[in-house]
Amino acid sequence: MNFKQVCTEMIRKSDPEKGKTVSKYLQGRYEFLGIPAQVRREISKTYLSEENPEEPLDWEYVQACWDQLYREFQYLALDYLQNRASELTERDLFKLRRLVQEKPGWDISDSMGRLVAKITARHPKAKRHILEWAHYNDPSVRRIAIVHQIPLREDTDSELLTKILESNLDCQDSLVRRAIVWALSEYSKHNPDYVDDFIWQHGDKMTAEMRREAAKHLPTKQAKEDKSKAAKSSKEAERKSK
Repeated sequence: MNFKQVCTEMIRKSDPEKGKTVSKYLQGRYEFLGIPAQVRREISKTYLSEENPEEPLDWEYVQACWDQLYREFQYLALDYLQNRASELTERDLFKLRRLVQEKPGWDISDSMGRLVAKITARHPKAKRHILEWAHYNDPSVRRIAIVHQIPLREDTDSELLTKILESNLDCQDSLVRRAIVWALSEYSKHNPDYVDDFIWQHGDKMTAEMRREAAKHLPTKQAKEDKSKAAKSSKEAERKSK
């Protein structure tokens, strides 16, 4: 990847006033060029299309983006890594973790989580490292462990999820607690019984707001009763047909 060309195009598309607004949204922790996500993706797509797929993954390009002051450059690096995600291996987890620690934040953690999900899906043994991340002293790293299975939906490893969530219930960091809620809320769309049971067993370690948000996609009591009746009717019809 030609970093200088990409950098020139990014600066050309920048909007300083929009950048200030976005920076305020993230509490001024990072500076932004003010480039909309769609425009950034178009820039990425243009230069990625020119790349030779036979060339090895360009970690120098990733680091060059990561070293820049403006946050959009880190997003560029993540665009590139998503494009080459099939080449990432268990060994690359340590590089990804280092990047997150250099430029922490929920935005980076959540994007990294999607990369980690692709790695663990192809290399199940890598899950042991993610379980270690769940105990890490950096909230941004912990957040990756908590949310990384969200893209897996019904293929989520519920045993791994339980271990990760249980090890973080006592953490008071908002980055971690919001991640717990998000992970449970999303998984409830695919395995509501799991989330219902988890809240029942561990609700005393969650605030009322956490419990409410985690359960917002769970079926209502009436819906559960209707589902149970439908299941009983189906079994009864099947029994009579025999």
